[in-house]
Amino acid sequence: KGSPRYLPKYETEVEVYRKDSRKLPIGDPELDWEETVYLNLIIHQFDYTLTLAICTRTSPKQLQVLRRHSQKVYASPSRRRMDTKGEVEEMTYPHVCFMVDNFNEVFCDIMVRDGEMVCVELVASDRSGHIQAVIFLGSIRYDALKRVYDARESMSSK
Repeated sequence: KGSPRYLPKYETEVEVYRKDSRKLPIGDPELDWEETVYLNLIIHQFDYTLTLAICTRTSPKQLQVLRRHSQKVYASPSRRRMDTKGEVEEMTYPHVCFMVDNFNEVFCDIMVRDGEMVCVELVASDRSGHIQAVIFLGSIRYDALKRVYDARESMSSK
């Protein structure tokens, strides 16, 4: 109980069965129980924060953050399309997705201009806040975004 891993307020009763047990719950025999346990731990035992920043490169190895916004996001084994409005969810199991349902409202003041880039960081934290890890970090330059935007605009005008 003196160990830093002991978190009594997060203890949950978990039933574990051997694969060949007669008590095994009825279900799909192809279900990977070990993978399911890991997926549930990822989804339910961590807090996730998404940070979107507009940056400029000040030197080959340095970035300057011009604007930034962070928001709590939730892990899910499903997703909704971002390019259309709708209620249809697509299962992505065993992949985990992180969605921002109110993306337009949250990031409406984040504008990217020529010479800037969009940087995205996803951080996972344990519930106590003692351990954090960056699980995704990426960036895309304005000119690459502009090419994609222009290509989509020309496709929709045909």
